[in-house]
Amino acid sequence: MSWRGPRIFRKKDDKTFTAALKEPLGLLLDLLAKLAGPVPFMMREKDADRPATEQVTANIGSGPFKFNEALAKPGASFTYDRNDKYAPRKAAPDGLAGGKVVNVDRVIRENIADQQTAFAALQSGEIDYIESPSADLWALIESDPNLELQVRKSGSVFFMRMNCLLKPFDNVKARQAMLHLIDQEAVMRTTYPPKYINSVTSVFGNSTPYSNEETTGWFKKGGDPERAKQEAGYAGEKVVILDPTDWAAADNMAQLLAAALRKIGVNAELAPSDWGGLVARRANKGSVDNGGWGIFITNESDVARGDPVGNPTLSANGENGWYWPKDDEYEALRAKWSVVESLEERKSLARKMQRAYWNSVGTVLLGEALSSASHRKALTGLIDMPDCTPVWNMQKA
Repeated sequence: MSWRGPRIFRKKDDKTFTAALKEPLGLLLDLLAKLAGPVPFMMREKDADRPATEQVTANIGSGPFKFNEALAKPGASFTYDRNDKYAPRKAAPDGLAGGKVVNVDRVIRENIADQQTAFAALQSGEIDYIESPSADLWALIESDPNLELQVRKSGSVFFMRMNCLLKPFDNVKARQAMLHLIDQEAVMRTTYPPKYINSVTSVFGNSTPYSNEETTGWFKKGGDPERAKQEAGYAGEKVVILDPTDWAAADNMAQLLAAALRKIGVNAELAPSDWGGLVARRANKGSVDNGGWGIFITNESDVARGDPVGNPTLSANGENGWYWPKDDEYEALRAKWSVVESLEERKSLARKMQRAYWNSVGTVLLGEALSSASHRKALTGLIDMPDCTPVWNMQKA
């Protein structure tokens, strides 16, 4: 193992390596084992030691499967073959840990962009698994006797980021008012069936070790638009909501949000575009009349919200950060995250961070949609975990 710059990882023996750091890093094991991106992928030494200007061209397997270079079709499909030389641990599978027993000879990952095409292929048996079927297909999947909808233990948290550089959201009162405005259930039901949605009040999501209830008294089932109207300190400024029309969930939510704002007297305007257009426009720090914006909606894995150091959406360092909220108290606490050594210390720190975050309100949470996969019932032994699907342990009848 190696690292750009000074080498901090060194081999001790065939099963052990050491890490030599300049100062304590209590989070080291968590960073090496993390599931949500950015993930520390490990490279062969001869690849990692290439100059940064040189592309790594080799694709290799690193465990129970080998990458089949001859059958690779970038953009279309990738093929992985069982590694006959791999000896799994004698333990039950446990997420990405435990025994990685391979029961199939080959796994082919197909890229089928159109959901209806993928669903038809699943129904006919041309494919065995869809990683993320769209919500409008879930009822059809559940009604098919040959298919199973696999609802994962955690899902995707939707949230909106307000532009803290422009009025009205440069005023903390306006941002706090948005906490009261949002009816999370109504927002999530624009796209997802009721039984697959959850409210979410913690900055750290619903399923991470750091989820907590600190300073969440603002939450009210159904929202409180009258309180939002009273506390907003609104002076008639136009609020532009970036609306990605090629992403149904965010499009639906943006339209509901615009309607809710108009009901309390806010001059809300939708700016429709594809997602690429939204990404380009949200970098604009100018006024709304010069291509700026007021609100955009996005989402991320619930698991990712347990990583305030690696997840840029959990920063609050102003114009140097992820779309510009600034909270010095929160940032001072976040700086301690890598230093504290124990889980209990980080839980305590998370409560303090959340108290600061919900006082300044850079983000408003919209709710959680449980993520799902779908597979033919002949495919069994799938490992249930968030964010990814291990392909060992599964069997096909």
